[in-house]
Amino acid sequence: MKLDRLLIIGLIIGFAISVVGLLFMASCEKDLVAYCLLEKEYLMPDFYWHSNTIKYVANNWILPYQVLGYEDGGVDGSSVSDNDDEMKNVIHGPLYYYISAIIWSVSSNLEINQVLMLHVLSIFLMLLTNIMFFLLTKKISKYTAYKKQFIISSTLIFIFFPLNLYLSLAVHNHALFLFFLILSFYLYQKLIEQKNLKNSVFLGVSLGLGLLSSSMILSLFLAVLFYHLFSYFLEKDRNLKFILFSLFLGFVIGAYSLIRNYILYGESIWGGIVAPLQERNFFTLIRIGKSFFSGIYGGNNLISPLIFVISVLIIMICIYGVFYWLVEQKRNKFSKPNAINLILLTGLITLILSFHTVCNFTPLLTNLTCFGDILHGRHLLAIIPSVVISFAVGLTNLLKRQNTIKSFLVGIVCFLYSLDFISSLMG
Repeated sequence: MKLDRLLIIGLIIGFAISVVGLLFMASCEKDLVAYCLLEKEYLMPDFYWHSNTIKYVANNWILPYQVLGYEDGGVDGSSVSDNDDEMKNVIHGPLYYYISAIIWSVSSNLEINQVLMLHVLSIFLMLLTNIMFFLLTKKISKYTAYKKQFIISSTLIFIFFPLNLYLSLAVHNHALFLFFLILSFYLYQKLIEQKNLKNSVFLGVSLGLGLLSSSMILSLFLAVLFYHLFSYFLEKDRNLKFILFSLFLGFVIGAYSLIRNYILYGESIWGGIVAPLQERNFFTLIRIGKSFFSGIYGGNNLISPLIFVISVLIIMICIYGVFYWLVEQKRNKFSKPNAINLILLTGLITLILSFHTVCNFTPLLTNLTCFGDILHGRHLLAIIPSVVISFAVGLTNLLKRQNTIKSFLVGIVCFLYSLDFISSLMG
């Protein structure tokens, strides 16, 4: 009960920080919510790309082919430009846009600022995601040595992780994607504990809705497939029918987005928005890592050195946690599938695919040159669960019984990330 109360308090504080952040976004010298929000939207990448799509869907109930990507598209989001560079293909899954279109329409009828309500939607989506992650850690803590500290460390770091705080305010489909990613991990654990058709259907529906939210969940599809083929050939799990059915059902439900993109834009995932490969400096990878740990929104210059230090510390503990976990799994001969292995594998696949996006493997291996496309820190969302899980495994086994030091470290990390987030919205 004490554990539940502690983490409920953490969930409430995380929710409150997002609300406070929204209040700072909605207040400025003009004293007009609509103006103040738009003044701060530069902190939220792709705002007009998504808001114009939402307005178009709210007025027409179909996805547009293109929308203005960098300015307002008018009352119904249908304004166009003769400059092709100012237009963006609508490549993301439709689910977020239809949910947001309902919010937009209801807000319009009630004469409430629509953009404000889209931010409120993001706050509640992240609250649900945080709750789901808490339930996930409780379910998988049985595989760890220090269950209580594992649950506390992983859940609190997840709640206050910079990218997650950013998502709690962003008008973006990624908040919905992250919810279905965490839900899928939870339902996967339920399925391997009780292999039956009902649990298989639940997992398949979650995977499908995740694919209708973002193609980034394809990393999880690949992870599930590779993991269970690995288990099958090691004779650790010969019963694949429910797992394969979940993957099949998920793909059937979510394939609409991939098929639409291929028909309209000639590419199933990127939808033709990616520029030709450009030569990039290897330091691009460092900048991506910085945006991953600084929440995209910039942060506070005064505490940025501390943010850098704790982020490096988190990476080091994560690496230790991964190696510790793998040693333990090898000692147990990878006895049975579990969600922690799947989470780590999903993160690894996402990391490999993301690296390939920045530095295409072909020129890298042939000429040792980095040619790639643009990748932002927020595209590494699927890595966050593996980061916080490996951090919790590493921290709890590194410090073992030293609970006071662990609690202090986690508290400092959460405080600094929260302060960095709030201060970036106060200007």
